[in-house]
Amino acid sequence: MGLSLRLEDSDSVILHKTVKNDLNPTQILNFLMFLFLLSQKQRPKRVKAVYHCIADNPDELTFSEGEVIVVDGEEDQEWWLGHIEGDPMRRGAFPVTFVHFIAD
Repeated sequence: MGLSLRLEDSDSVILHKTVKNDLNPTQILNFLMFLFLLSQKQRPKRVKAVYHCIADNPDELTFSEGEVIVVDGEEDQEWWLGHIEGDPMRRGAFPVTFVHFIAD
């Protein structure tokens, strides 16, 4: 048995996914974050850093706790792409576990 999730807008089904019920809490949280981002497609997605992060590679984003990151896309479920709000030249991949959503 699995968990079936369906996300729709007024015109079409955006996402319909069935996932196994043996997911760990991090996988469930990442999936729920992904669904939230899809539901907020009309405005930029913003997250706030809860930890300091130093990039290990040139394509990664370095940021400090408290900085706001505008989400530009996803690399995968654990790494997203974005830039620092107000400083679009500071951009790169960042770990999803280092941020929290900002409720607008």
